[in-house]
Amino acid sequence: ARRGLNKPFKHITFNVELVQDQTDAPSTEVDRRRASA
Repeated sequence: ARRGLNKPFKHITFNVELVQDQTDAPSTEVDRRRASA
């Protein structure tokens, strides 16, 4: 949330792509991506 506060559109686009990726990813991979994000 700290990054992209002045670029909400880019931040939202990133979130959408991440959520779409999580649909096919195992729960462990999802947890890793959330931790690094």
